[in-house]
Amino acid sequence: MQITTFTVVLLLALTYTSLAFKPNAEGHGGVTNEALESLGFCRDARDGIENGNLLTDILEQLTNSAHFDGESFPDASRRLIEKIDEVVALVDAAVSDDDDFFGFDFLSGSLEFLQDAVNILSPTVAGILGTTSEQRNSWSACGQGLHSLQDFYSHSNWVEMGNDSPFDSLGTRELDPAPEDSRPCANDPGVLDIDGDGGSILTTGYFEFNPAAHCDLLAEPGKCRHGWDLAGCADGLNKDEPTRPNYAVARSIAVAATRQYVQLILDRLEDMSDEHVAVFKGNCQATNETRVFYAENRLSGSCDTLSFEIDEFGENYELRIELDDIDSVELRDPSGTPISDDDIDVGSSDATIDLDDNPTKGIYTLELCGDSERDYTVELVSDSSLFSFQFYFTRRAGARNAGFYPTTANQQPLLGQTNNLYAEIYGEDIDAQSVSFSFMSATTGEKLQDFSLPVDDATSDGVTFFGSVVVDTEEPFYLRVEGETDNGFSFIRYFHSRQFQAQYLEVQLASAEDTFQLGPDQDSISFEFEVNNHDSVAHTMQLDLSVLNNESAYSGSILSSFDKNGAKVLDSSSFSLAAGDFVIFSVRLDIEDHDDLDFGDLIELNFRAKTDGNNLLNSVDVVGQYVGCSGNPVCNGNGVCDVTTDKCLCETGMDCGDNNDDDDIFSPIFSPIFSPIFGGSPSPSSGGSPSSGGSPVSSGGSPSSSFSFFGSPSPNDSSSASVLAVSVSLLFFLFATI
Repeated sequence: MQITTFTVVLLLALTYTSLAFKPNAEGHGGVTNEALESLGFCRDARDGIENGNLLTDILEQLTNSAHFDGESFPDASRRLIEKIDEVVALVDAAVSDDDDFFGFDFLSGSLEFLQDAVNILSPTVAGILGTTSEQRNSWSACGQGLHSLQDFYSHSNWVEMGNDSPFDSLGTRELDPAPEDSRPCANDPGVLDIDGDGGSILTTGYFEFNPAAHCDLLAEPGKCRHGWDLAGCADGLNKDEPTRPNYAVARSIAVAATRQYVQLILDRLEDMSDEHVAVFKGNCQATNETRVFYAENRLSGSCDTLSFEIDEFGENYELRIELDDIDSVELRDPSGTPISDDDIDVGSSDATIDLDDNPTKGIYTLELCGDSERDYTVELVSDSSLFSFQFYFTRRAGARNAGFYPTTANQQPLLGQTNNLYAEIYGEDIDAQSVSFSFMSATTGEKLQDFSLPVDDATSDGVTFFGSVVVDTEEPFYLRVEGETDNGFSFIRYFHSRQFQAQYLEVQLASAEDTFQLGPDQDSISFEFEVNNHDSVAHTMQLDLSVLNNESAYSGSILSSFDKNGAKVLDSSSFSLAAGDFVIFSVRLDIEDHDDLDFGDLIELNFRAKTDGNNLLNSVDVVGQYVGCSGNPVCNGNGVCDVTTDKCLCETGMDCGDNNDDDDIFSPIFSPIFSPIFGGSPSPSSGGSPSSGGSPVSSGGSPSSSFSFFGSPSPNDSSSASVLAVSVSLLFFLFATI
């Protein structure tokens, strides 16, 4: 496999990229869901809390206190208390409808940005059902606290010290630092000294992203490492996977501790009012408008005919049509009988057909007439307690916790390749084994491809699915799900999403940095993109770099570069890529004029590769933040910039430069990470990415092992996709809700 390296320079500002993923029964999500179900939390609240929990591995992957790593007992335990305060204040703001909540002093600008990022990255059913941002933020904050709490039991020697129940002090008081002279792993950083300090003094493992430093742990003699298999030192203190010693005991305690921590929050909310408790626990009787059919097309002549199927599980069915200068609309039921004109309301540019609560199940035929070449949309909706919530195509990625993450807003699945897909349905009494999926033509509404997905998790109020599918249709499509309830009623649901069309080209971010900020002392920052040609023939491709906001402040150019053999390979934005090959190139983001930027600005970038022909265009989005802290990198790389005070919240014991906020010690949220490349070759699977190859800037990839409590966030670890430190945009949430 040939690897070619390009260098691309773009005059721009910065990026902030992040990922999201869904829970699995073994990991954080399963621990959280098990505890919350037992406390009577509804599915929307559970989803919101689980997503806030799981995103901690991405948005705070370098923050030791977020994971109880490195014996960060004072900071981590204080974090648990602060998160309870945060949740209570947010719920109170939701009850009182306080839109100015983020003016409270205890929430820094960085935490506000973190909360906003969580909401953008992980839309939950709350966003559909009209609950407030404060309510969703309360769930996110609770999840962030629970992540730290659960990691305590996985990353510490609590179990090895003989404990089989939760540590009651967590969430109620700040812990003392570990003794500096303790030696819990006196002879080997990967072996706990049970007969010495390791069996009597509380400790947590140290996590170094540099493999050599992680294994040797020379900077902390006598302490314990976390353990990292791809670094060559799997032995360590973590109990993240079912195969790790003491995993089962740690997980059991974590479930009990999660109940205990959430009960601390409920006790405070109960003292305020029953409404506070109800807002926090969510809506267990959700009913939502859901889509049963959708198509968008252009009249090929004076009239088009479409057919669609109506199910038998919903109310208030309504067909909605948009077309300028409608001439006529006729709808026939499954028997061929026209729907009465009394139920059809036709305007000059739209029409609605009222099908009442119980339309006849079966195939309906619509004839729509108007001026030729006019665009139209046809949508059938109903009100139902059973609705498609979200779906997205995923890829294997991640740093501290490897798993499957949604692709970005403009990325498309791969044609003729294995694509991983996650889908979730809300509703009671769904017969999970009856459910099947279809790619439906975006233009005609006809079935293009049927497939099934394995059940990931089935509960009394919904089902999640995760699995792989080879996309073999070249047409644009939407995703449809159909099945039956336990009592035999059929349902059909379309997922609300953007239109998808599988491509032979794969484009993705492949830089080592997952999260970072850019400040006034920095004029540029570099990271990497990657393009793969999965077609059977070579293509000459064009690169396109575009700024999605503040376009006038930036310009871009593509420069010549050299391949790994020193040969010049690029003189313009055009390049040739053989069948099955991929290229890696670096992108430098440059600020032309700092005066054009305000602190706190987000800058959105889209990188695209395309060539002539069908199914030969793909792209990836990245987003970042311009901040007011000094240093190159920001805060000397040892902290995160608070965008409210323009002060560095510095990692304990580190030098962040001249503008430290000494009163507010904080571990970095937005920082570059070291993500070494390991051997391997590109995989032709969904979002698959080479885990080796030349790069002039950084080492590229990210470990595929799991570094947070109870393993990979994905329920399926058998994908052949290789691992990179792949980051996705805050924009990706355009996928799949309802």
